[in-house]
Amino acid sequence: MLQEFKPAIWFLIKFFVFFFAISLSYQFLYLNRFNQEGNVKADGITKEVTIESGELLQWFGYNTKCEQIGNHKNMSLQIDGKEILQVMEPCNAFNIIILFAAFVFAYGGKPKRMIVFIALGIAVIHLFNIIRIALLAVVQMHYPDQMYFFHKYAFTGIIYLVIVVLWVLWVNKFSKKKLLNFTSDK
Repeated sequence: MLQEFKPAIWFLIKFFVFFFAISLSYQFLYLNRFNQEGNVKADGITKEVTIESGELLQWFGYNTKCEQIGNHKNMSLQIDGKEILQVMEPCNAFNIIILFAAFVFAYGGKPKRMIVFIALGIAVIHLFNIIRIALLAVVQMHYPDQMYFFHKYAFTGIIYLVIVVLWVLWVNKFSKKKLLNFTSDK
C-alpha cells in the first residue's frame, strides 16, 4: 500500500525540506540582520522592490520618492511628497518565490533546466510584484476606498495565478518528467 503513495510522499518530503530550509535561512540568516536592537531597518530586498516600484511609476509620469521610515522595517513610497504606501517585508514576494522554487525542486527534472526555470520564474514573479506594488500605489492615490479589495484579493490573486501558471508550465512543458501518478492502477 505504501508503495503506491511513494511518489506523492517523496514529493511532499522534498517540498517541505526545501521550503523550510530556505524559509528558515531567509528568516534567521538574512532578515534577522536588519532587526538588531536600536538599528531596525528595511531589508535589502524590500528596499529594492520599493525603489523599483517607484521607478516604474516614474515611467508613467508620477513624481516618486522611496525612503526608509525612521527606525522601522517599512519603506515609504511617496508620490508628490505624500506617503502613499508603506512597503513591508511580506510585500517583497520572497516568501512566495520560495514556495514557487520548492514546488519546482520537489517535482524534479534535469538540474540545469530546473535552475534556469527557477531563475526565470523568480524574475517573472519579481516583475509582477513590482507591477503589483506600483498599481497598489495608483489605487491608493486615486481610489483609496478600493485599496483593501485590491491589496487583499485582486492583486494577491493575480500573483498567485502567475505562480500556478509557472508551475503548470514546469510540469507540462519543461520538466520532461511524467506526471506523478497518485491513482492506483488496480
